[in-house]
Amino acid sequence: MARGRIRTFVEERIEGEGSHYTALFLASFLEATVVPIPLETILIPYFLTHRERLWKTSFVVLLGCLAGAMLGYGVGAGLLDSFGNTLREWMAGSNSRNFEEEFHRNGFVAIFTAGVSPIPFQLAMLTAGATNYPVALFLLAASMARGIRYFGLAFLVWKFGEKASDIWQKNKLLAGLLVLSIVGALYGISKLVALWFNA
Repeated sequence: MARGRIRTFVEERIEGEGSHYTALFLASFLEATVVPIPLETILIPYFLTHRERLWKTSFVVLLGCLAGAMLGYGVGAGLLDSFGNTLREWMAGSNSRNFEEEFHRNGFVAIFTAGVSPIPFQLAMLTAGATNYPVALFLLAASMARGIRYFGLAFLVWKFGEKASDIWQKNKLLAGLLVLSIVGALYGISKLVALWFNA
């Protein structure tokens, strides 16, 4: 119910007078933090109406997401400062140190995967902050994942116009699986290369 009201509020701001970019930034920020707004259902109609703003809008929406991601990272880090060992034990039981080390080794892939898949991105943000994962790498992974999402939608509208919404609805699962397959393949190759150099 609250999600529907917030979505309606955001759509009214986008369609009304004033800065559309501010409303889109806010929508992306909210989606990345507390309200899982289906941003595609807002972005595609906006892209179709304002095709001259495709790339700038994608960039603004990406910035909103990254601002929300940093808030989530900060909350995760704050939880670590406040609860420390309790949080670590909750995340991984008696293997908390191993979990933290594992996330530092594979966190980039985990964050990227959450950013391009149905996995709640909030989990990646909180975990990254709680394990003190490097901020620069966190932002890079988030930027790449969400950049693919937003600029990919813009490309669909630029290339296919009115058909973009149908194409997205019919192929979003396939596209997500394709991206995850590529990520998995690259991850596997990187592990093999590391083993080869360490042999």
